[in-house]
Amino acid sequence: MDINVIYTAKDGMRFSDPYECEEYEKRLGSEAGRVGRARIDLKALGENEYVFGMLKVRHEGINNYRTYVVRCLDDKLEDYVNVSELDVDKRWIRSTVSDVLRDMERFNDDDLCEYEFIYCDHWEFGGEHPFGCTRTHNQELWDEMKKANDAEKAKKDKE
Repeated sequence: MDINVIYTAKDGMRFSDPYECEEYEKRLGSEAGRVGRARIDLKALGENEYVFGMLKVRHEGINNYRTYVVRCLDDKLEDYVNVSELDVDKRWIRSTVSDVLRDMERFNDDDLCEYEFIYCDHWEFGGEHPFGCTRTHNQELWDEMKKANDAEKAKKDKE
């Protein structure tokens, strides 16, 4: 006699593996275009990945923009110091996925958001360090920002 156990996720999707079902359900908890989902997706990239890009979040009626960079500062520093004598940490600005996740802690899971990042496991993107890209688009976020902008403009026009 064979027994087949089927695991059913909250939305009715079926799995033969309980761990696959559990991971799938974790992703169901947060709607695309929301901070909660962005946290899950960015964490999946790896918290130590270096990132270059932008995060946009609408939180409590305010638009929040945050940029993340990975950049060598040698060209800015070479007129003042011998850059070859500096430690790598003093020569580079480096942002990681963990920096993004830390910044996202001040937002609610259901806040509207979108992001676009280039990511790599080494701060010297390219060459022997291949990189990837991830981007979301959230029309609802843009619609909310436009409504707020239009309301602000109408308020100024009345004054």
